[in-house]
Amino acid sequence: MTYPYILFDWDGCLAKTLDVWLAAYQYAFGLYDIEVPDSEIIRVCFGRKEGPVELGVDDEYEFINHLVEYADRKMKSVSLHESVEDTLNFLYESDATMGLITSSKRELVEPVLERLNIDYFFEALMTQDDVTTLKPDPEVVFEMMGLLSADQKQTIIVGDSPHDVGAGQNAGIATVYYYPESNKKYYSQSVVDDSEADYVIKSIGQLIDIVA
Repeated sequence: MTYPYILFDWDGCLAKTLDVWLAAYQYAFGLYDIEVPDSEIIRVCFGRKEGPVELGVDDEYEFINHLVEYADRKMKSVSLHESVEDTLNFLYESDATMGLITSSKRELVEPVLERLNIDYFFEALMTQDDVTTLKPDPEVVFEMMGLLSADQKQTIIVGDSPHDVGAGQNAGIATVYYYPESNKKYYSQSVVDDSEADYVIKSIGQLIDIVA
């Protein structure tokens, strides 16, 4: 196997959660009577803790509480992207070592992993609660590689945003940009191209040929 160590992003990559997060931000900004176009929420807030403050929120802590409470309610019904479970199972049976790295809070991810019965595929989970800086900073990548005892040249990261790809590039590992049809309203083709990811896939199932 070319890449026996595989790091996955969660939101928008394995799980169909981007719609949930967009709605959660819309709801939270609405509580403060702040009107923000969807495109600005995606550009400024997705994967960035400082986003709400930059868009006019005074009480960041209260805003995040509203955001998480809304998202938590909706996470109970989210599903996986097509072919995710089959791909994870194939990689697991092929003795790949997989880690999950996400900028979400642990409390929003663990229950969904357990509900969907895919938690056992991953050797470790790292969330925003475990690091001081978010992707594209490579901190979470280096921390996960340490937990997995992963070799840099044998490690690859799979994500759906330039933050994920950037984190991998900053850590010196191979990168995969997952760009399904459903994510095109969040990230344009030019964003994908500008990321300069090593690979671009439209289905998680395509990952098998890359890592084999």
